[in-house]
Amino acid sequence: MMRRWILAFCVALAAGCGGDWASDGMAAFRKGDTKTAADLLAIAHEHDPSRKDVAILRAVCLSRSRRSAEAEALLRPLVDDPEVRLLAVAALTETFAEAGRHKDAVDAAREATRSEPGNNLLNEALGIAYADWADAQFRAMPQQLESVLSSNTASWVSRALRDLHALPKDDYAARLTQLKERLVRSEGLERPEVLDALVAPMREATTTARDIFAACADDPSAFRARLESGRVAVAAKDVDRARTILEPLLDLKSEGLDPLRAEAARLTVGVAIDLLTELLIAAGK
Repeated sequence: MMRRWILAFCVALAAGCGGDWASDGMAAFRKGDTKTAADLLAIAHEHDPSRKDVAILRAVCLSRSRRSAEAEALLRPLVDDPEVRLLAVAALTETFAEAGRHKDAVDAAREATRSEPGNNLLNEALGIAYADWADAQFRAMPQQLESVLSSNTASWVSRALRDLHALPKDDYAARLTQLKERLVRSEGLERPEVLDALVAPMREATTTARDIFAACADDPSAFRARLESGRVAVAAKDVDRARTILEPLLDLKSEGLDPLRAEAARLTVGVAIDLLTELLIAAGK
């Protein structure tokens, strides 16, 4: 134990920390130094095991350092604690997603929503789990496409499917039909239905995430849900709705939020700026 404390103290000095393990660990987290943060937060939690927020942030740092089993072990007991359920569920779903366990992420978030069905932030966490799952399926798609198409064809089809990924349901179905017809004509694809099998799970996860985000987007604290609903409005070129949803996000402040929500707030503002810029350029404003 003493040896570990000495090591952590040396790490803290090297990182320019001041001796308050929890505060210094959170500062290291904000700088993106998850390894140092995990070491400092481990000592903080040993000093004061009642600091559940410290345990959760440490778990996130472990997860981002590819130590997901340790992170999961810290978080499992906390997801049933009403005091920190939201943070613990968000951290656990991120841990599963980092490890490629997207179904586990969805299951964990869904279980939490059953405990508090009206909690928009828990519902938002479920939407995020589905959105991450859809993105993971898209990233795997080029390799899957190469099993039925040439590598060059797979590349542009993958980009086309990415564009489809952003479309509303009706447009999506029509555009997918057009894409399959083109592949049959120009690329000699014998079984165009293979595209359906590839994109169906991604599309289902995307649609579920959007429906969840739309249902809780009116809650100002569910800013990821608002951001994703704004993204849908931008894709649909609905300028007025997109601005109504996205512009209030520009005023988000990270001060006073826990480190995880503060990080999410900063990222949300950046993406909202990018989406509004894209929207206004496309609208010629």
